[in-house]
Amino acid sequence: IGNLGPVEKIVTTAELIESGDLSGLLIKSMIMQYPEEICKANKSLDYVGEIDFICNHHFRTRAIASIGLSSTGTTLILCSRVDAHLIPIYDYISSKAEKYGKEVFMIHGGIDPDERERIRKYAIANPGIILVATYQTCQQGIIIPNIENVVLAGPSKSMIRVLQSIGRGIRKSNGKLMMTLYDFVDDMRYKKYTNTLLTHFQERMKIYRSEKFDVEMVEVHVK
Repeated sequence: IGNLGPVEKIVTTAELIESGDLSGLLIKSMIMQYPEEICKANKSLDYVGEIDFICNHHFRTRAIASIGLSSTGTTLILCSRVDAHLIPIYDYISSKAEKYGKEVFMIHGGIDPDERERIRKYAIANPGIILVATYQTCQQGIIIPNIENVVLAGPSKSMIRVLQSIGRGIRKSNGKLMMTLYDFVDDMRYKKYTNTLLTHFQERMKIYRSEKFDVEMVEVHVK
């Protein structure tokens, strides 16, 4: 800013979508409604504790996996943690992939750059795969225009991270009209207590509203 001057927004993402320069976008906020006994038990958890909890919740993992397994387009699932979150999701999808006729790959910092590039090219040539990746490796440089579904499996309140995640999927490609962003929201409110991950979603909603994105709320009752 000192060298170039103040930041100016010339055009919004919504304006680029309206003009046809980007594909359409629908955000589905998947509101995970946890049972009262879980909410009560978790009300003393800090942010790290909540992250540990959702990474190990099998129903949540299945719900995330089902989007990629049941979708017709290419699906990108984004996580923050590798060992605790990305790999369990990848392993679960891999165990079901053959039944659904799907191929699944993963990209994270431990994957060789040449292998990441091979996967990227394969994804472009073979629409319909599932790619489980970290935010860090997909924020910039991973260009796969035929992504039709992006799943925010790991929560974030960073405007840059959220918009970059959306940017992975709204590039135009042949036959692609719409990208759907699945934003997983963990609602563990108990009486007057509001959990940290839910407040992070409220910050994401501010971003969605400021960008004038269409948002659909979908309640999921966790078992």
